[in-house]
This record gives sequence, C-alpha cells and structure tokens, in this order.
Amino acid sequence: MAEQGMKKTLKTSDLTVFGMMFMIPIAPMAWYGTLVGPALGMVSLGYVIALVAMLFTGIAYGEMAKKFPFGGSVYRYVQQSTTPWLGFLAGWGMMISYFFLPAVCYCVGAMFASWIFPSVPLVAWYVIFTVITSILAWLGIEASTRASWIMFFIEIALIAWFFIATFIKVAQGEFTINTNAFINPNAEFSMSAVLSATVVVVLSYVGFDAISTLAEETVEPTVMIPRATIISIISMGLLFAVITWIAGWVLPDYTVLPEDEAMFVEIFGMAGGKALQMAGSLCLIMAFGLACGLECMTACTRVLYAMGQDGVIPKVMGTLNSHQVPGIAIIVMAIVSIIQCVVLGLGIIAVITSFGSLIGFMAVDLSVVWKLFIKGEPGEKKFFGHLIAPLLGFIICFAIFINSDPFCMKFGCGWMVVGVIWLLVITRFFTRPTPTLEL
Repeated sequence: MAEQGMKKTLKTSDLTVFGMMFMIPIAPMAWYGTLVGPALGMVSLGYVIALVAMLFTGIAYGEMAKKFPFGGSVYRYVQQSTTPWLGFLAGWGMMISYFFLPAVCYCVGAMFASWIFPSVPLVAWYVIFTVITSILAWLGIEASTRASWIMFFIEIALIAWFFIATFIKVAQGEFTINTNAFINPNAEFSMSAVLSATVVVVLSYVGFDAISTLAEETVEPTVMIPRATIISIISMGLLFAVITWIAGWVLPDYTVLPEDEAMFVEIFGMAGGKALQMAGSLCLIMAFGLACGLECMTACTRVLYAMGQDGVIPKVMGTLNSHQVPGIAIIVMAIVSIIQCVVLGLGIIAVITSFGSLIGFMAVDLSVVWKLFIKGEPGEKKFFGHLIAPLLGFIICFAIFINSDPFCMKFGCGWMVVGVIWLLVITRFFTRPTPTLEL
C-alpha cells in the first residue's frame, strides 16, 4: 500500500491566522519599554521600517515556497539554492535565535509578573516560568490549537480594550492625537537611534517564516503560502505600528516616566485604570511567560535533539525520555535559559535573538537572487520578485543589522566564527558530507 502524505486542508485564511498567532499581536506592549528610549520615542517608525524590510523578505520567502513547494526553512532554502555548507552556516546563524528565545519569553513574563508581585525578585520568576514550561515540555504537553486560538482572541480583546479606553479619553480631551511615535518633536531626529531600536522590533515579526513549514498540508502551497505570508506581515505590521502610535497619544513624552522595561503597564493605567493594568499584565504573563515560553522550549529542544541525532553536537542531546521527548535537552536548556536571564537581561537577549533572525532573513534574500535570478532560467526570471524585492529586503535588514548593540554584534559574530570552526571540525575540512540542520 502506498504511503500517504499529510492531508492537504490548509487554505490562505488558515495560514494567515497561523502566522498572525505566531507573531503575537500584543508583542509591542511587551517591547515598548525596551524600545522607546533608544528610538527617542519613535517606536512606530521603527515598526514601519521593520515592516518594509519584512515585506520584501516575505516576498523572497514566497518565491522560495514556489520553487520548493514542501516544508521549508532557512536552512533548506539556502542549502537548496547554494551549497550544503552555506546552508549549514545560515542554519547555524538562525540557531542563536532558538537558543535565546525561551529566555526572552521568561524575561518578558517576569517583568510583568514583578509589577503584580513587586516583593518577588525577578530571578524567582525566571525560575518559576522555566520550571513550569520545562516540566510541561518534559511530560510532552504542548499548547493545543484550541488553546492557541483562545490566547489569540484574548490578546485581540486586550488590544480592543486599550484602543477604546484611549479613544474615550481623546474624546474627553484628556489625550490628544499626535504623531510623536513617528516623528518626535521633543527629540532631535536620529535614524541611527531608530534603527538600533528596530533591531529589537524585528523580534515582533519572527514567526511569519513559520508559514512555509506548513507547505505539505496546504491545498495550493505555491499560491497560498506566498499570499498568506504577505497578508500576515502587512496585517501585523500595521497593527504593531498602530498600537505604538496610540501609546504615543497616551504618553506623548516618554521621558516623564523613569526608564522601565514594563513601561506599558503605566500606559495601561493612564488609559484604562487599574483594571486594564491588571488585565494587560496577566495577558502578557500568560502569552510570554507560559504559552510562548512553552512553545519556544519545545521548539529549541527539538532542534537540539535533531542536532544530537545528526552528530552535530554530542549524541546525548539526541536521546528521548520515557515520554518520548528530548529530556536531556530540556534540562540543559532550562539551566541555560535561567543563566541567560540572570546574566544578560531582556535588552541584550532580545538583540542577540534578533541577530540570528536577521542572519536568516538576509541569507534567504541573497539565495533568491542567486538561485532564481542569476542562475534562473531566462523565461522564469522575475525582475521585481527575484532581484529588486530580495535586494531591498537584504539592504534594509543589513542597515538594521549593523546598528545592533556593539556587544551583541561581537557576540553574534563570535557565534558565526564558532560555527565555521565547528563545520571544519565535523567535516574534517570538507572531506566529509556537511551535516543537516533540521530547523
């Protein structure tokens, strides 16, 4: 009997909502306090710049989905378009995102939990969220589709509440509509400052590329995946920009408040009082500290498991526990995540994580140019889709990339150097096949 593949049931609407859920609609509320100072208040401008970069890069992903209509990833796209060792290095660059994403979630959850329970130290929350999500991952419990949908609608309800509360106060004359979040009249404009904040903004868009992994379950992947990718990027990019724009109505001069990564709690309070503050904090805790934390821990440990199985890292990481999940990898990542939270903090972890994502995005952009335009068949080349869009995506991502925090840039470059050295070791200077990274 012939082996059956995955059932093809997903359509454009399913894929679009999947991408939107993965990007977390309330993400700007979590990052606002980290972004507003470096961006000199112009957070919405940072989101628009990132939107443009992700839009062009999303077009590149869509073109790759047409060329390789199966479950895709940065590694697979680059490997199929160039050489196995370049694919390995692109995947290695992306891995830094996987290894730091759980810590990002725990840091965000902790900073809002500490607002509700100020007497509990941050490190205690790091441990609490790490232990809870690690135990769930150890037992093989994953967030169900139904739970993800419920969380998605809770987040949309919170955004609606915030918008309505702000509009009411605008109508009452307490707030005024302004464009400070785009061009701040209270600060000297600095594109370098905005781009340095946009490095972190990129994290809000991480997730649209996950749509390409559902190709084998999509009715018409060559049509629906590119379409859903663009729709989800535009929809969420505009939502992110509007959320931070309206936050600028509530707090037109961010300098009146002390620097605080959980600054949006104060914005909630100014717009909707204690009730909105509490609801917003609880929602952010559930979304990041628990739901997203579990998803990231599960995804990260599966990467470690696959790498252990392939011999890229010690094979002990490729073993399963009695619940058929990578138990050793879970323990290792739990310990590493707590250390990352305590030693580095949210700001640095976020930039390091964005470093890996930008490496992956730029790699796909250049792969499209090489494979589909330079090496493509004359009759199949698209001047915009295969050259202009990916080049623009690369240029904007590179501009964001080079404005990263100097420490994080050094850390990320060091990570890539380690990747090159490790590749030389495991291939015995390319005398053995390049290993596969299942990302």
